[in-house]
Amino acid sequence: MKPLPECNPSRSDRSRCFRFPSFILSSIYDGAYTDVIWNNFYKYAVKNSVKFSFTEQFANSPLVDRVRKEEGMSYFQSLFEWFERGKREKVFKDMPKEIFSAFAFAPLIGLVKQHFCGEVVLDARVLKTVYEITWKAVTK
Repeated sequence: MKPLPECNPSRSDRSRCFRFPSFILSSIYDGAYTDVIWNNFYKYAVKNSVKFSFTEQFANSPLVDRVRKEEGMSYFQSLFEWFERGKREKVFKDMPKEIFSAFAFAPLIGLVKQHFCGEVVLDARVLKTVYEITWKAVTK
């Protein structure tokens, strides 16, 4: 995610500056998820392997306190709002956002890590298969 052009991020209000654009999340359908969120996440991770690896290490570090983790999660607020709307509209299964995130993104994160180690080749067929499995896991 890139900073919004009109945003001047200060330490106290960074979460306002990094968010999923509302037009991406304006409708609850698998196209928004796969075409934008899923594919862009994959492309970013592959093109920015060092940043991706650092973020993963940071996010999973026992040294990061709860306040910092909560701050980091605030960057995904619009995604969680999209998920909550999908639950209300009976598109997504009724589950906590933490479980949604685990099923929706953890498979891709794990496969990207394996891709970096040369253990798996993430071609279009594999990505489509994994996407279909994760989409079915979170939708009704």
